[in-house]
Amino acid sequence: MDNAIIYCRVSTEEQAKDGHHSMATQENQCRKLASTYNIIKIFKDPGKSGGDIKRPGLLEMLDYIKNNKIQALFIQHTDRLARDVIIHHEIKKELSKNGVELHTASGGKIEDTPEGKMADGMMAVVNEYHKNITSYKTLKAMQNKAESGWLPGEAPLGYKNVGIGAEGKIRVIEKDPVMSPLIKLAFKVFSTGSYSIEALIDILYAKGFRSKRGFKISKSKMNYTLKNPFYIGELHWGKTYLKKAKHKPLVSRELFNAVQKVFAEHNHHACRRRKYSFLLRGFLYCTCGSRMTAGKFKNKIWSY
Repeated sequence: MDNAIIYCRVSTEEQAKDGHHSMATQENQCRKLASTYNIIKIFKDPGKSGGDIKRPGLLEMLDYIKNNKIQALFIQHTDRLARDVIIHHEIKKELSKNGVELHTASGGKIEDTPEGKMADGMMAVVNEYHKNITSYKTLKAMQNKAESGWLPGEAPLGYKNVGIGAEGKIRVIEKDPVMSPLIKLAFKVFSTGSYSIEALIDILYAKGFRSKRGFKISKSKMNYTLKNPFYIGELHWGKTYLKKAKHKPLVSRELFNAVQKVFAEHNHHACRRRKYSFLLRGFLYCTCGSRMTAGKFKNKIWSY
């Protein structure tokens, strides 16, 4: 009995729960089709795009094929394997090189004939088209949402996404009762000009301020937060700029401007906490316009 493997993929939570595309459905359909084969391994990529070749399950499968004698690969449909023409042909090339036949539950074995290759290539084009049209529709929907005054994405720190309407399908942004007071505090403390970003982070952390994953907020994230005009009620998304969006501001424009003034006065945002001090820090620039940095390295006498 010939050896075979199965590959399953879903790109969204909706597909994972869908009765037509769920992992279990894909596996069951492939098992029925491969009833005369010895299924030795199943590879899965939950929540991975078919337009990305760097999928853990896919890479593991290709590596497995190189090191094991496999006669066939079973998938539900060619769009589960890839939704990009170039990626599709790269995968097919690896399968062909290792003598692996491709079978789909929707169309059976893909023949290695001129007609089979043509049909397979056309299907790859169709799969990529569907991916592109879905991306286009999603982008347009997000653009429309932004133009209507709502941020089409994850709410920044201090806010939370809330579902309203029938079954909560409409997502809007409201103040987070726990984090919003701490965001206000961050602006007030930094506006005094007496604290560095690092010191501000320590103060907030002691009061329970955390990232959305529960960690201490990074310096770059704190910088971004304090410079984000979203907190004064503005919305910047793509080409959309609204001076008054539908979410409620957390800080006044006066306080926001005071914080930006402190940034401008803090020596171009140079960090006050340094382990080493270097001559010409803050004065040297690359020809591209970026500030040059310095550092000490192990087993090196000089600084670079």
